[in-house]
Amino acid sequence: MKKFIISAFISSILFSFILSSIGYVRSSEDSQTHLGFSLFLMISLPAYVIGGIPIALIVREYISNKFMQLIVFLLSGFLVGGLTAISMSAEKFFLEETLTLGYYGAFASIIYFLVLQVTYKITKNKGK
Repeated sequence: MKKFIISAFISSILFSFILSSIGYVRSSEDSQTHLGFSLFLMISLPAYVIGGIPIALIVREYISNKFMQLIVFLLSGFLVGGLTAISMSAEKFFLEETLTLGYYGAFASIIYFLVLQVTYKITKNKGK
């Protein structure tokens, strides 16, 4: 369980850094970029903790094939991203925003999958 939590925090930081670095929040000042990073972190960390960790636990338990795990992570990430968009929209449902956050969720799930793989490799090698 500890691996999943650590991986979720690392993935959230990495995901937030990547999105703020590519200029999703367009700004020319560094303080604005840090604001973008903080905003992404505030949105992505709960999504990783509430959606990512339980899904990762279930996937690790029932699916042994790494490729199938990746596919399930992608689909789950898209679903969690879409649900995040729906939960953040106050009154209206916007399909474009939901799809966009779904794509970001799929990207975030790839990051989580890769960080989780590295975490398992490191802890496996540490135990030898």
